[in-house]
Amino acid sequence: MSSIRSTPSTTATTTTATRPPSSVPLYRRLLFPNLPPALPPPPILPAASPELNAELYDFIALALRAYITPWWSKITRFDKEFIPHVSLVISAVLRILSDKLTTTDLAPVLLHHVPTLITQHYADYRTAASKLGTSYASGGAAALPQLFHQSQPHMAIDAEGNIDQIYLRHVLDHVLNVCLPPEDFNPDAERAIIREVIIKVLVQDIFPRLIQPWFIHKIILDLLGSNSVQSELPLRRPPNLRRNTPSFHNVVVFFLSAVQTISGLALALIHWYKQTLHTVKLVKSRPGIPFLNQHAPRHYAPCVLEMLAEVLTMRERAASNAALNCVELTTSFINPFLDRLLPHLLYSHTLTASRLLDISRISKNTLFPNGYPGPPPIDPTVEEQLLLKEQLVQLLEERIPAPIAFVILGPASPASPNVMTRRQTILSALAPLSSPQCNAHLVLLLLDLIILTLFPELGVSETAAEAGDAFLSDGSLGGRGRQDVVAMSISHSHSRSYSGVSAGGKNGVESLNESLKSTSR
Repeated sequence: MSSIRSTPSTTATTTTATRPPSSVPLYRRLLFPNLPPALPPPPILPAASPELNAELYDFIALALRAYITPWWSKITRFDKEFIPHVSLVISAVLRILSDKLTTTDLAPVLLHHVPTLITQHYADYRTAASKLGTSYASGGAAALPQLFHQSQPHMAIDAEGNIDQIYLRHVLDHVLNVCLPPEDFNPDAERAIIREVIIKVLVQDIFPRLIQPWFIHKIILDLLGSNSVQSELPLRRPPNLRRNTPSFHNVVVFFLSAVQTISGLALALIHWYKQTLHTVKLVKSRPGIPFLNQHAPRHYAPCVLEMLAEVLTMRERAASNAALNCVELTTSFINPFLDRLLPHLLYSHTLTASRLLDISRISKNTLFPNGYPGPPPIDPTVEEQLLLKEQLVQLLEERIPAPIAFVILGPASPASPNVMTRRQTILSALAPLSSPQCNAHLVLLLLDLIILTLFPELGVSETAAEAGDAFLSDGSLGGRGRQDVVAMSISHSHSRSYSGVSAGGKNGVESLNESLKSTSR
């Protein structure tokens, strides 16, 4: 352990004599050993706050200390410039990725493509579950992950949910080729070190936790708040046994309290009205969706509604189906306004600087507890997983108001044998997330979507997608490079994964594939 921690030099000791070394942040000691204490380090994101830049530097320092310092200190203990140079390269990559994120409209990704992927995941899972034990499952011998993999084949993952690291390496090579300057990308050793650090964080730390059902349940519980609704209600006061007869003082107090309540309600309504007018003005000033062609996705609301309908099985109950049809009919008249309102709410309440700062802190504390990588994720016992799932089901039942839950989720008690209860609907919504192998497909497709959004040059046309089909069926490279085939398969895997999704009564593959093709052109 002593080889991991760097010892400050004599020059650094004299420079920071007035400041104890323990109070100096880790990233300044490891990444900027020669930087004077009075000078701040160069920001990774110039437009971000100093707190966010400090969190990013701390995350980079923890990753380099965990994955590079142990073996680099065995090679040489005198070269102190290698770790700072690697951090500069990673900072340059993050800076370019940040520029791409700020110049890319994320509303179509989060409001159209991600709901489409989730809808397809739920539909394919339920289709695979319905085939279990039948002749469609190889005579009943095929397991659920194998049937699901047949619906969503991907060259980077097998039926057991194992992600091919070669695929990720070639994708990262393309990302580094775009983000790194030639003097940093051309050396194979430097590029391989940076690539392997990112691969190790993804494959060994992030992916194994994201695909676990209990971890997904824990994330939902943390987002909703695990405290019971009843604990948030104020305690009821005991009844006053000494009730005096009405007097002039009591009447005046009651009248003034009523006036205060009414005035407070009126002020709240006025504030809400002004805020609504301000929001409407801002929304109307936003541009609408740029229609690339007649097959491009034209509206956001139908995709979100279709995702909710598939997750909550709203088409299978008369009350929820009628409510869904009414909402779809209403939104069809105001879709142009919703296409501006939903991105406004997304950027003003979700994609904010404070939310990004919280995500970076949570990621750092999760991946590097106590400053070092935590142990491999240990699955809770079966009893603990069932208890965590039961807490989530009870919390969802408590948080959704009873009138809305009766329409959307069904009755609390079974009215007839063929009607799903509220609890059964919630369990059915959590079932497609209960298989780690199936969740790995969803995580990989979401990663492909992010890569294609930030680097659209990886997208290919229909001709290249057909060539990718020939490659996948033939199994030979045919003179193509491995990296070109990876880029080709990324785009084609998205075209396959989007197929079969109905959006507004139509097959979603037609609109989404045409949108991706027009974007790549």
